[in-house]
Amino acid sequence: MLYFLFLYNLTLKYVNQLKDSATVYYSNEFPHVGSWTVFPLITTLLNTQENDTSWYIFLHDNTWIDIKSLQTVLNKYDSKKKIWLGHAVFDREPSITHHFDFVDDPSKKFKYPISASGFIISSSLLKSIGERILNEKTEIDFSIDFIYELSKLIWDNGNGVKVTHEPSFCPSVTSNCTTYPVIYYPCKDIVSKNSIYFAVKTFHGYHDTRLPIVKDTWAKHTPHVGFFSDIEDKNYGTISVNVPNSDKGHCIKTIKIIENVAEIMKSNKNYKWLFIVDDDTILSVTRVRQFLSCYDENENVAIGERYGYNVVSGWGYNYLTGGAGILISRPLVEKLSTEGCHCPSVSSPDDMVLGLCFKKLDVDVIHSPYFHQARPNDYTPEYLEGQKPITFHKYWMLDPFNVYQKWFLSKDVEEVKDEL
Repeated sequence: MLYFLFLYNLTLKYVNQLKDSATVYYSNEFPHVGSWTVFPLITTLLNTQENDTSWYIFLHDNTWIDIKSLQTVLNKYDSKKKIWLGHAVFDREPSITHHFDFVDDPSKKFKYPISASGFIISSSLLKSIGERILNEKTEIDFSIDFIYELSKLIWDNGNGVKVTHEPSFCPSVTSNCTTYPVIYYPCKDIVSKNSIYFAVKTFHGYHDTRLPIVKDTWAKHTPHVGFFSDIEDKNYGTISVNVPNSDKGHCIKTIKIIENVAEIMKSNKNYKWLFIVDDDTILSVTRVRQFLSCYDENENVAIGERYGYNVVSGWGYNYLTGGAGILISRPLVEKLSTEGCHCPSVSSPDDMVLGLCFKKLDVDVIHSPYFHQARPNDYTPEYLEGQKPITFHKYWMLDPFNVYQKWFLSKDVEEVKDEL
């Protein structure tokens, strides 16, 4: 018996095919705020499994799978042994998304699978992991990249199990694949560029160094950009939010931006979305517009790269990390501005406080792997191979013009030509 678990809840065209030969669940069928991290699901899966369950297959909603090929792959392994399979990769350099692990020993090349290509855990290994979680009371404060964090748990500082590389679990579509991630396409007509208001969060110390980069890259492809700062600067057209700059957190500044944009939206009914980004966020306007074609502008929607705070324990909350950009629908902007979202202090982390406010308003944040809190070189090439990125973040030790040109320029220029 095979046990399929989809980590996101979208209907796949081949789900019925899977149900004929396996048990199929979606992660959000399990009422747990941290279900997306897999950790809280493990003991639940063990309690609900059939006696003849041999393999647990974890897939994303966009993971394509060839069932016959999968069976051929599984026939090579013994489910009674502690085995887990996936497309194994390793960080080329210590990465902020992985807590700069192994910075003192970069040669270690710790391997973990690409989750969008799917991964498989044998029933024997899942039982072993479940026992560890129960006995050791696993505590994780911040959940960032669940597959990396799960890999470290299974590896157990060298005392556990390493992921077995399965080459047919492909990072992108090619021949002889058992699985691969399907790159997203617009759900309907691309949304109007007049429907999105881009709010850039900055301060006077970065006006001369960062704002020219924004203006010379992605901001050229939208007429609706506001630069929100601690002062008004006529050279760059910044809007003062009357909040002194802080070294970290920027909570009150972000709330003031939302309140300002809510007022701007009152006089412009065309604005359907607010996109809050940092002054060192690099993005494609066209891909943002394509991506939003899949979401309802009339609902309370918040989209970005999801992190979790104490979600494994069950009492925490999810939030959207600020550097990757936070998309908020017009109705939710209005709710945040009228019902209030309050900061404990000027330096409180704005993205985490927003996460609490979303939770208070009963809004589940929507995760997209195409939003990136870090730079391209902070991710493995194989991981990026299977997607169309929408944002990257940070100018540190790279040329942002080169990043924009490599990842986004052609798409933005292509859309401009189409509109001429």
